[in-house]
Amino acid sequence: MARYDINNMFRLTQSNHLSPSGVLAAVANWFGPTKRGLIFGIWNSHTYMGNIAGAAIAGRYVQTNWGLSFIVPGLIIAATGLLVNFCLVPSKSKLRLDYLAEN
Repeated sequence: MARYDINNMFRLTQSNHLSPSGVLAAVANWFGPTKRGLIFGIWNSHTYMGNIAGAAIAGRYVQTNWGLSFIVPGLIIAATGLLVNFCLVPSKSKLRLDYLAEN
């Protein structure tokens, strides 16, 4: 039971934009319906790029310190996740760039 509670505690710390529905909502807010397909096509390439980069980074440490083959990619993923978590703007209206229109 304690393990279940700890798992739920970590799940509660996730914000909405980390879930796939939150990503879809952010993309829908930033880009119109005509560009959505192109943006999702480009965004889907992260799978292939991540696999290539992850293999290259992990392969760098296999001969010297194989433990770093897991730690370094994990730290990169964690840092990227935190960056997205704290910096993703859900829509253009949240940027408050109204002062640009006044000039």
